[in-house]
Amino acid sequence: MAAIDLNTVRSTIEGRLATELASSPVIPVVFSNMSFDSTTEDTFVQCETTFGGGRYLANGVNVVVGLVTLNIFTEEGIGSGANYVIAVTEDNIMFKSWLKDLNEYTEVHMKSRMRDKIHPNTLVGTDGYRDNLINMTPGQYPLINKIRQSLKKSG
Repeated sequence: MAAIDLNTVRSTIEGRLATELASSPVIPVVFSNMSFDSTTEDTFVQCETTFGGGRYLANGVNVVVGLVTLNIFTEEGIGSGANYVIAVTEDNIMFKSWLKDLNEYTEVHMKSRMRDKIHPNTLVGTDGYRDNLINMTPGQYPLINKIRQSLKKSG
C-alpha cells in the first residue's frame, strides 16, 4: 500500500470547505497557510488542519489521525449569544430559550382547537391545546374506560 500524502489530504479538505462556503451567503474561509486581514471582514471561518501520530493495524493498514478545527467568527452581537434569551415569568420562574423557539401570544385563554383558519392552537395550558393533543392520540378513551371498568370489578 502506498503512503498517503498529507498535503493532498489537507488541500482536498480545504478545497471542499471553500467550495461549500462560497455559495450564498458567501462566507470567507481562512486557512493557516494564507495571510488574512480580519479587520476587513465581519464574519469569516478559520480552518486549521493538523495531523497527529499514526497507528499500524494488523491487516496492513496505516491509520493517520487528523483533526479539522473550524473557528467561526462573527461580528459582535451576531451569533448564538445574540439569539439566546434568559427570561423570568410573572411567577418568578426563570427559563432559558433560543429566540427562534419563542412565540408571542396575546390570548390568555384559548378554547378553540385552531388559532385561525389554518394554524392549530399551540398555546400550552389551554383547552384548545389539550383538545389537539387528545385528537392526536387515538384510542386513549377506550383504554381509560377499560382500565376504569377493570378497577371497578376488582375494587
